[in-house]
Amino acid sequence: MKRLLAISLLGFGLLPSIPVFVTSAAIPSQTALTRHCRAVIGYGPTDPLVGSAVFELRRCINLTKKKFEQFEDVDRIQQRADQQFWRRYEYGQNILRESQRSLDKRMENQEQIRTTYYKNTPVQKREEDLSTHRRSRRTIVREREQQLLRERRSERDKWTKAIRSCTYYPSAERESCVQYMLTQ
Repeated sequence: MKRLLAISLLGFGLLPSIPVFVTSAAIPSQTALTRHCRAVIGYGPTDPLVGSAVFELRRCINLTKKKFEQFEDVDRIQQRADQQFWRRYEYGQNILRESQRSLDKRMENQEQIRTTYYKNTPVQKREEDLSTHRRSRRTIVREREQQLLRERRSERDKWTKAIRSCTYYPSAERESCVQYMLTQ
């Protein structure tokens, strides 16, 4: 019962410490702002405002309205950020689910191929296939190494030839001679 009373008082803005417009979602009206700022300054609803109290009331109203607009802007930005986050999260989850499905499917296919291969192929044939596969991989690696060595040797030979042919040039022109020889 007490909780219900407190919620209703809060909802109607009847508690003096909480302004009416805090409980609502829209920008407060001028009368609600005036009522709140009069209570903050210390004047009653019917007390006359004179001199600097009018300026103080105006400043309080402007500051309160500005704070409320800032809160509203922050809330709007936060909602937009939340929406973007959840949109990205859902997109990532969808991609993850799809990739998991495709991975599961591929693994199932490989498992089926593997089981049919092991069921239908004799052990002797499997060992021969494995050894030929290993031999072919070794030859591929050896060929790559040989090709890299040939490329390095040819590059080194180019540099050696360029430097030897430009040895008799003056030192100022030697670098341009070497560059020219390398581009040929």
